[in-house]
Amino acid sequence: MKAKTLLTPKDLESELPDLGRSTIYALLKAGIIPSVRLGKKIFTPRSALDRWLANCCPDPPKYSNFTLLDSDVSK
Repeated sequence: MKAKTLLTPKDLESELPDLGRSTIYALLKAGIIPSVRLGKKIFTPRSALDRWLANCCPDPPKYSNFTLLDSDVSK
């Protein structure tokens, strides 16, 4: 199955299980989680989410689709 390149807020709920729906929408609205608006719909590009997680979390949680770098494994 091909990974989605544009994630909806509902997709983010499954990617970030520690965050609730209202928190995700608040973070999107505040511009904390990167997003683009296409018409009335909000999307987060997968690459932007991966960069955001890498930059915001020094020790990122091991979410289902998050990949650690080899350099992170040796710590």
